[in-house]
Amino acid sequence: MKTIIIADSSADMNKDIKESSSIVSVPLSIDVNGNHYVDDDSIDLAQLRADIRASEEAAKTAGVPPRFFIDQGQGRDRVYMVTISSKLSGTYSNALIAAEELEESGKEVYVFDSLSASSGVTAVACKIRECLGLEMSGEEIRKTVQAYVDGLRTWFVLDDLSTLSKSGRMPRVAGRLAKGLSIKLISRGERGKIAVDSIKRGMKSALEALCQKIEDDPVDWSERTLYISHVQAEERANFIKDRLKNLPFKDVQILSAKGLVTVYANEGGVVVAY
Repeated sequence: MKTIIIADSSADMNKDIKESSSIVSVPLSIDVNGNHYVDDDSIDLAQLRADIRASEEAAKTAGVPPRFFIDQGQGRDRVYMVTISSKLSGTYSNALIAAEELEESGKEVYVFDSLSASSGVTAVACKIRECLGLEMSGEEIRKTVQAYVDGLRTWFVLDDLSTLSKSGRMPRVAGRLAKGLSIKLISRGERGKIAVDSIKRGMKSALEALCQKIEDDPVDWSERTLYISHVQAEERANFIKDRLKNLPFKDVQILSAKGLVTVYANEGGVVVAY
């Protein structure tokens, strides 16, 4: 049976994940500072970051069209799709539209709302891959992956709050004040939405607090992989990895952010999922 896993481009992936799996990425799009970007392997992330800094307005993003999912699903018998949280994008709704058309052509299709973003979407896609490796049936995979989504944790720390202030989610004067005082937000995913957990002064303090929250989480670490995505902040990602080295994670993966996560996390941001 020919099978494919399709993840939208909010799923950050490293070289190892790309080369060792059948996960295919379909792109969202970004408009900022008069330029249009397609969030695929051709995207110029340095120019995107420059446009984000230069623009007085927040970048606008558009979900993956249904046709992109359909095109990737052609020629396959079983199709798995995983998307950024439906609370953050219309991509999940578009994936459901694509699923209907693919099912009409006789394919077995499963669509998962990750209720997350960035490394969280990657985590769900990799869980599907793991289940396929165990030769589970389609229904077994659906139940296992949905349970995984329900228990998935996502945390992030932002260094730059400019996107929040430009988009009106934070008053601009508050954004400038936060920058001047080196205020950092520790936030978490909460059933697909973003919730501010706590506030720290200085990135070092924020990362330490984040790691402490993860350490205090009463979960079975041996069954979880730690995914750390970053926007031009590999040193911070490695700090988290080293700080949590005593937790018996099954694996740790460090990921470089693609375009969509670059827009919302901004340079210096980190997103952690497990």
